[in-house]
Amino acid sequence: MNIFSLLSPFISYPVLTLKLGNHVAKIGSGITPRGGQSVYLDSGVPLIRSQNVHMNRFELEGLAHISDEQDEKMEKTRVFPKDVLLNITGASIGRVCVVPDELCPANVNQHVSIIRGDGSFDSEFLS
Repeated sequence: MNIFSLLSPFISYPVLTLKLGNHVAKIGSGITPRGGQSVYLDSGVPLIRSQNVHMNRFELEGLAHISDEQDEKMEKTRVFPKDVLLNITGASIGRVCVVPDELCPANVNQHVSIIRGDGSFDSEFLS
């Protein structure tokens, strides 16, 4: 059962529902770099954590950075402009935003999921 089936008696027009999995190129989460916070740098490749993902906005405060070498090891956690980020653990679970163009290249840790569309929907709409 979904929300539309519950609301259908109150909606006077047809509602199209789609499965997200059929319209994405990637759904996955990140990893924490080996060494955790001890490998964070003052500058370098951005590492997005759940504290950076807010409801429909990205927060730069507290953004961690990793080395180029660590970034290469984390290539599967790399995000691109227009990817949707979703917090999947902790008190901030469910917070979602779109990756800002100017942030890339960047990676996410294990508390953040990447949803990369296949071009069939607007990332801002999904978030």
